[in-house]
Amino acid sequence: MAINRIILIGNGFDLAHGLKTKYEHFINDFWERAFEDYTTNRDKDTSVGKDSEGKNRTNFDPFFKIAKEKEKGIHEISDITNFKQIITYENKFLEKIEGDIRAKNWCNIEKLYFDELVRCYEKYKTRKDRNDTSQIDKLNRDFDGIENGLRQYLEEEVRKEYKNEENEIIRKPLIRGNAVNPDFLSGLQDEFEKEIWRKDVNEYLILTCNYTKTVELYKNRIEAKGKKVEVIYIHGQLEADIIFGYGDEYCEESKEIEKLDENKFQQKVKQIKYAETSDYMTFDKFITNGIYDVVVLGHSCGNTDRTLLRRLLEMGNCKTIIPYFYDDKDKEEKKYNIYRIFDDKQKFQERIIPVKQWRLIPCIDRLNKSPLALLLESSFKKIERPTTSKYKLLDNNTEKDIKQNFFIGKYQVTQQQWQEIMGNNPSYFQANGANKPVEQVSWYDCVEFCNKLSEKYNLEKYYNITKNDVKFNVVANGFRLPTEAEWEYAAKGGDKSKNHPYSGSNHIDDVAWYTENSDSSTHEVGTKQPNELGIHDMSGNVWEWCEDEYSKRSSYRVLRGGGWSDGAQGCRVSDRLIYSPDNRGNFIGFRLALVLS
Repeated sequence: MAINRIILIGNGFDLAHGLKTKYEHFINDFWERAFEDYTTNRDKDTSVGKDSEGKNRTNFDPFFKIAKEKEKGIHEISDITNFKQIITYENKFLEKIEGDIRAKNWCNIEKLYFDELVRCYEKYKTRKDRNDTSQIDKLNRDFDGIENGLRQYLEEEVRKEYKNEENEIIRKPLIRGNAVNPDFLSGLQDEFEKEIWRKDVNEYLILTCNYTKTVELYKNRIEAKGKKVEVIYIHGQLEADIIFGYGDEYCEESKEIEKLDENKFQQKVKQIKYAETSDYMTFDKFITNGIYDVVVLGHSCGNTDRTLLRRLLEMGNCKTIIPYFYDDKDKEEKKYNIYRIFDDKQKFQERIIPVKQWRLIPCIDRLNKSPLALLLESSFKKIERPTTSKYKLLDNNTEKDIKQNFFIGKYQVTQQQWQEIMGNNPSYFQANGANKPVEQVSWYDCVEFCNKLSEKYNLEKYYNITKNDVKFNVVANGFRLPTEAEWEYAAKGGDKSKNHPYSGSNHIDDVAWYTENSDSSTHEVGTKQPNELGIHDMSGNVWEWCEDEYSKRSSYRVLRGGGWSDGAQGCRVSDRLIYSPDNRGNFIGFRLALVLS
């Protein structure tokens, strides 16, 4: 059946192409230019932003003034941090942005505007004089100043990266400070095209929330394959008017503000701005004209676009939502952001693909990374060893060594991964099992897998396997099973441990598939919440082989973590099981570890 496809583009798409388009990039650039302006003019009898005749030379004056008394009190103003101490803010919204960045190390300017708008509203509704709109007037003026500064910054950034002297888009942007393969953009386009292209798609709509024209690099490529493509710049373009404000009219605060008979409180509502062009009507016609899926490329799906996204993902004819993510933090936040969009949570469950099937967004930063680096970035967690290098097991207080920092898999090895390396699938639970843990594997099977995976990534094999024996090459950098001490230290949460009985929680249902909720089967890895280190399924789903022998007098190997058929006690971080290394079972799997210098 033919289906349409919507590519939802957000700022992460521009970031993936090497553009510095985060709000933090803009604010950092603002202060760098302001400080440079100050250091250039401080020995002249001029103020920041003025030339020797007193005329405006830059656009800094509306934002701040130099406080001469503060300036005299600082011995040396040698960096931006010192510089910020000698200013008084004219633009109070800029001061709020600075406070947000100091507190959280990032800032969502549109969300911050809405928070300040609500504060203005709370004060305004208590006033007897409803003609006094000075606070909202000031907020809107300050916000306009930030909007204009952002537009100027992005125009300069785009010119640096994507346009030639004739102001035309070029195919090979130069990324400042990076040595990039001359064909990197073509390679990146190839990667994106693989992700968004689908043969049975009837029509494409690229719905971009960015102000830049990066998406134009792909429109012609898709059209060349004989598909109809439409691009909608739903928030406008740098060459025309842009829409900058808030877009969540479903929250209670928005509904309250809407009841005011004062339009100044709604000047920055995105839905009102959409009515000024035909773009929203074109978008709405597309989503009501047939079934479509949505590929989310670089959009955070946050509340600043909630009204638009609810129309797109919940109210239209959306069949499937296919998110891409930049890193684990982005993936975790996007999962909750998309959930919040839906009023009908059942539709969320029906339309979103399983999180384990989400893919990393193609990215310039990754083009020069090795396949191993990408694997470690997406699927492993680096663990700092305990400060003493000694670790006592919870079960018997035995002291074990963890002498080096190590990587451990965030997920149990899946059936798909096993199939790709070993060419077979021994698992009992194979139905819809690609992302379920591989099981029915012996300890010997697992060390063979480790060696073959090491071979694939050009690492030195950790195991020397002969017909009757397996020896450890402890200086090798190849994949291996975790030691029991490494496993337990990671399961507890490492140096972030909150000493939960289960890996990541006091409540087993939050983190584990076990006998009470598993329906007598394994489940896709990563579908329960992670522990303190971001590692999944270290309680439940399948027991996991460790490297260690149970004791010096026994060749049996240790398994940890509990499985789908166990009760809560068997899934505790402290619980242990021993098995012969040649035994297999549909409750036994494993995860990977390795040490890299």
